[in-house]
Amino acid sequence: NVAGPAAVCPTLGKSQEEPPSRINDKMLLCLQTCCSDAEPMCWQILQLICYIVIFGASLALVVLWAYVIFPFQKPEMGFRANWVFNFVAHPVANYIVARGVIGWFARQILWDLESRSSLCKTERSRIKQQIGKVLNLAPIADSLWCVSEHFLFSLANIYPIPFSVPLSCIPGAFLSMGVFYRLLSKEVRVLQSTAKSFRFTFCTLSGFCLLYAGMLFYTAFFGQVEMGMQLVMSFSVSAVEFLMGNVIQKLGNWWNVPIHIVRELGTCMKLPVIVFKASILSEAKGLWVFLSMVLPEVLQVGCSVMMVLFNLLSNNTQIQEAFATVRSRQQFVQACCISYYEFKCVQQRLKHIVQSCKTTSKKDLERMAWTWRNDHDLLNEISSSLTATVMLEVCEVMAPVIYIGLLLCLQSNTFLANNASYFVGLANANFQESLIANSF
Repeated sequence: NVAGPAAVCPTLGKSQEEPPSRINDKMLLCLQTCCSDAEPMCWQILQLICYIVIFGASLALVVLWAYVIFPFQKPEMGFRANWVFNFVAHPVANYIVARGVIGWFARQILWDLESRSSLCKTERSRIKQQIGKVLNLAPIADSLWCVSEHFLFSLANIYPIPFSVPLSCIPGAFLSMGVFYRLLSKEVRVLQSTAKSFRFTFCTLSGFCLLYAGMLFYTAFFGQVEMGMQLVMSFSVSAVEFLMGNVIQKLGNWWNVPIHIVRELGTCMKLPVIVFKASILSEAKGLWVFLSMVLPEVLQVGCSVMMVLFNLLSNNTQIQEAFATVRSRQQFVQACCISYYEFKCVQQRLKHIVQSCKTTSKKDLERMAWTWRNDHDLLNEISSSLTATVMLEVCEVMAPVIYIGLLLCLQSNTFLANNASYFVGLANANFQESLIANSF
């Protein structure tokens, strides 16, 4: 008889001490690349490159298509002449924003339902389908809010809506989230975890709104002030961004939100900062201002990798005790040595798991249960931490690309000559300077 995966690696198989656990889908896909029937490494790398390119193109298409396909009339022509912007482009953009916000809320609910053993498979599947339908319908409320707001503002001879993100998109997202909550089945609404998830998403979106409003002020006055004030504004934005991330993490821990969702939301809070920095990078007055905007984003890459290591070792009681008793330089060095030793142990555990997966097929690995809770938690922690790091890299790479792509589309095509006037900072933007600045 050939030894099965449980014989090769004691973390696979069945356990009589505690019920087996399963790793999340992201880590499962990662481990399947090491299985005995996996594709050659060169083919896997080629697939990864194709996935990245397709994802980047799809993301840019979702963000840009409503603004670069249809021509708009001049804003001076008012509400009636700009029906394409009023009823197509802006409502579609609001739908996308609301769909993303409600998606975070829905994921928290689904995560909680998956952990409830009292729900049978049929009941869980029924609730998932109901949430999926509501998830696609509720954002329509944001689109209707957008159209109604354009009409009401036009009655006061204001067109288009000034600062539409904090005045239209995000309030409409609040409305859509409330509609989504009311359309949920009663059995889901009465859960205490649903109320906590609602409050957490609401507070996070409020912080996003405040940050976005602050960035509008940042953009409007950045090019008009002197270099010293630009430095102050740059450092203050980085400080607010850091503070918002810590607040989100504290709220998530308080309301028992899944840690991977807290990390993803904290990373998404960085996106408006990166987008606005991309849009004003060419207006930096001096090298120090330029570095004050670029270096924090570069340092965040290294910090995110360090956070992955910290999260892997954060639950180790030996490390916690070692650092808690540090009173001298020698004790600090000893605590660092203990951390390094524990990290090497984690590295050996991962190597052991990978070697075990090499003797297992993809289908067998998908059906396997991880009976050693430590290895199960380790793999899920790696998946959760790396997701936030990858999201940060996607934001830092795609935000300048999307900005330059939008600027290129709006300024290089006479068919869309009027569209640029609907965007703050794009009507008079210098494409060549922006391209050079963002290339760094």
